[in-house]
Amino acid sequence: MGVTFFAYRKGNSFFHKLSPQIKLWLELIFCVFVFLPDEYFFAINEFISIKFAISFLICVAAFFLSGKDFAVFKPLGYVLLLGVIAIFGNGIKFAINYTLKFLFTAFLSQVVFMTTSSLQMKSALEDAQNFIARIFPPIKKANPALIIFLAISFIPQIFQTWNKIKLAARARSCDKKKYRNFLRNIFLQFEALFSCLLFYAETKRKVLLNRSGNSHSPDAI
Repeated sequence: MGVTFFAYRKGNSFFHKLSPQIKLWLELIFCVFVFLPDEYFFAINEFISIKFAISFLICVAAFFLSGKDFAVFKPLGYVLLLGVIAIFGNGIKFAINYTLKFLFTAFLSQVVFMTTSSLQMKSALEDAQNFIARIFPPIKKANPALIIFLAISFIPQIFQTWNKIKLAARARSCDKKKYRNFLRNIFLQFEALFSCLLFYAETKRKVLLNRSGNSHSPDAI
């Protein structure tokens, strides 16, 4: 099965039952906490500070409270690539520091989105937008909740679509040992991916606008 970021999985854990608004606020606060300057925290050694120890414990707690689903770890291997890339430009210390930060935030984000359905996420974003609109009314017309939701829902869709395209390409390949047309096949796969994603984005946008009862025509936005 392909690796998918931020894909919802049904369950009955504490995190599944937690309010989506609370989960979004927790994630936001956690991300800010993780990326605060390390100078604000006591250092255990040259690489690890109290902040990293607290972040690690929060992630462990989130893992158990979300039902101990090991699928949450599957996409995180890609985060480690950030560390490899960072080593070349900034050194090992910098690479370890930022890889851990991205790993912690990616892990908690994965837990939040694995335990929150798309409808719950959309509702939470709209509630936040309506609250802000009481103070700053123009934000209602801009409808950032729709844009953010589309961006979030795009992440798992990208990986799901790419996995399907790769499987289809392998099934139709006559000789998998020859790579003469490797670049051409990759180009065609990306072309198919972008076409599918554009269709998905436009369809999703129109559906969401219709469900929200928006009086504007989708083509006018």
